Amino acid sequence: MSESEKKKVYLESTIFGYLTGRPSAIPKTAYWQALTRQWWEICRPKVDCFISRWVISESEDGDADAVERRMSVLKDIPAIRPNAEKVAVLAQQLIQTHALPEKEVVDAFHIATATVDGMDYLLTWNCKHLANYVALPKTYAVLTEAGYNCPVIITPEKYLEECQDE
Repeated sequence: MSESEKKKVYLESTIFGYLTGRPSAIPKTAYWQALTRQWWEICRPKVDCFISRWVISESEDGDADAVERRMSVLKDIPAIRPNAEKVAVLAQQLIQTHALPEKEVVDAFHIATATVDGMDYLLTWNCKHLANYVALPKTYAVLTEAGYNCPVIITPEKYLEECQDE
């Protein structure tokens, strides 16, 4: 696959938490950590990855050691800076239409940032508000109504299935 054919993937904050987190004794968490590492090793070389200021800001919160591990990975990933006004308007639309709960403003900004910048995918483990397959049709409807192409909002687990089929 040539550089120009590579998909553009927006990596939401949860990806870095699972990628760099200490091994968990909680089975679901350990499984997601393993899948995130697999995605990182298998799929990441096949795509162009991007983050945003929202990812950086969220990754700077918490335990100092965890922050250091996250930031050491983030430093090599380009941060996108799409038109701030367009992002703010789209994020507001996502909240006003109840595609996302009012208190999930940062999640709305993740979606809006990835959308306005033309990402092909938004990779996340946030299945409550972002990769929520029940709520996604409403999110996609808002993005389409606003005139945008929708990034596929997907978990590493689902993306890994697609990536391995290539």
